[in-house]
Amino acid sequence: MVKTVAKHGVDEQHVHDADEVPLFWIVVGVVSIAMLVASAAGLHYHIMDYALLLLSLAILSRMAKVLISKRRITVDVPVDGVIVDGGSVFDTSYVTGEPEPVPLGKGDYVVSGYINKARLVRIRALKRPSESLLQLLIVEAEKALERKASLQRFIERFSQPYTLLVLGIFGLALLALSPYRALAILLAGCPSAFIISSSTATALSIALLARKSTVVRGGRALEELSRVKVMVFDKTGTITLGEMRITRVESFNGFSRDEVLLYAGGAAKASDHPVARVLAKHRLTPLSAEEYPGKGVKAVVDGAHVYLGSRKFLEEQGVDVSALDQSVCGDGEREVYVAVDGALAGIVCMEEEVSEKVRRVLDAIRRDGLKVVIASGDRVDRVKRIAEYLGVNEYFGELSPGDKRRLVIDLRDRYGKVAFVGDGINDVEALAEADVGIAVGSLCIVSNIGDVVLPRGTA
Repeated sequence: MVKTVAKHGVDEQHVHDADEVPLFWIVVGVVSIAMLVASAAGLHYHIMDYALLLLSLAILSRMAKVLISKRRITVDVPVDGVIVDGGSVFDTSYVTGEPEPVPLGKGDYVVSGYINKARLVRIRALKRPSESLLQLLIVEAEKALERKASLQRFIERFSQPYTLLVLGIFGLALLALSPYRALAILLAGCPSAFIISSSTATALSIALLARKSTVVRGGRALEELSRVKVMVFDKTGTITLGEMRITRVESFNGFSRDEVLLYAGGAAKASDHPVARVLAKHRLTPLSAEEYPGKGVKAVVDGAHVYLGSRKFLEEQGVDVSALDQSVCGDGEREVYVAVDGALAGIVCMEEEVSEKVRRVLDAIRRDGLKVVIASGDRVDRVKRIAEYLGVNEYFGELSPGDKRRLVIDLRDRYGKVAFVGDGINDVEALAEADVGIAVGSLCIVSNIGDVVLPRGTA
């Protein structure tokens, strides 16, 4: 079964072309002249209707182009497959932990759970839906949940015969001993007052947490949390929210740092990339701009031709960057090159932003005597940079969903009870395997697995 399925999206480059504006005004001018000539010739009433119709069509055409250029449709990849036509940028963070969109083209492999962020592509399905990555992760998560629930089922099966046994012993004691001694045996075997008080405290705790937008599924999760020795955090979407921040700006060829940011911000206005959203805060308005998904942006800003993107993208546009023989930015930082009128203007160094609130929470967890571990599918150097900033000594990068589950098992063997905090599809196996799975966000697949759900996130 090899099918070709169309991947929905938008077949556009998010272009704001300067040539469309003169063409529109040319049409308006021609219509106006025609109306004047018709009025002078005495044909005003007949030609006026046609002129107004033509003018209306021109305005509607322009409005349609603007609306289409601003359309942004994101669609999930339904099954594992390979791209056979077209290219686009895919958000893979839920599957791989990679915070930045990844450009994929013809011949590249895609899996269920990727999100198409830009253009129309055609995908040939290589697996049935039941055999695709997303479904396999769900199956593995269900198996882990089944193992976790086995103890609960044992208690439920044992409770009924245990109650009958205690009542039987009470009856024998009532016949053989005094009623007071038999009553003592009954109270010792069925401590109802303790059970009732414990249930009330649990229900109250769950209600109070619900007021703080924290959903707890049953008292077992609260009991297990009190015994947890290790807390494992996913990085992207849990500790970080995929937002970037500028760490430094290097300028070249007579450009100042402020000029580099202004030109970069003007070009970045044409893109919805996480890097572009940060740069767009320092912007001039571009006269025209064209985005090359996954590569960069070409724009006209304040009369200058600006190229913004990776080193490879600038080299493809004919910009000489050979003078830079080594990386300007630090380990784990993202380099964004800026060229103006064919000359390298500067490099902007960026890194993922971590909320100070997250740092305070992790410090509080460590003060309570718990071990903190970061586990991510992102690159090791990026994970290391975040871990060092947060003061976390044990961290892991480039982990697959199965690797995360095995890490939970290993940590449990070494330290004891483990809680896992995650938000992505690649976290479901680890969430299910952990003694307490804490799901972040509102993604249904993930929140349905978690013992505790934080719908509003960690920050």
